[in-house]
Amino acid sequence: ARWYFALRSVDIHIPFTRVMGINFASLYACNFLPSQMGGDIVRLGALLRTKQDAGTVAASLVVDHTTGLLSMLLVVPLALPAIAEFSRNNPFAATDALPAVCLLGAAGGGWLQTLRGVLRSTWTALRVALRRPGEVLAAFAGSLVFMAGLFGSVQLLLLGLGESMSFWT
Repeated sequence: ARWYFALRSVDIHIPFTRVMGINFASLYACNFLPSQMGGDIVRLGALLRTKQDAGTVAASLVVDHTTGLLSMLLVVPLALPAIAEFSRNNPFAATDALPAVCLLGAAGGGWLQTLRGVLRSTWTALRVALRRPGEVLAAFAGSLVFMAGLFGSVQLLLLGLGESMSFWT
């Protein structure tokens, strides 16, 4: 739902069911393509096939990731006690691998001009999104609902495995 509202914030109006279908395909792609960018490439490609402007679609992805980041930052203070407890009990917890980086090559002579055009239209679409705080706030709320569902599912999974984890510690 977050990306649906992010799309609306940049004036792309696609049916909710179509957005969810694209989103599920992008989640599948995230499982085998490097980093989060794999899913973003799927979402970008799917909307480019519908003749949407590349910069505007990129702006929707920026709004989507920004609202996701802000909602995670809102939840981090609640998780700090649990992270501290986990780190004390698991000495290797702090050695997470760095996320993979996806480098996209550009072929052809006019790639720099194309990149400039995409960046220009992305900036324009972001300015449009900022004038629609209701849609951006709806994307933010969708992110919070998603996180509550995700964290609740993990809690149920842990309980089913016989593990207990306090919500606050």
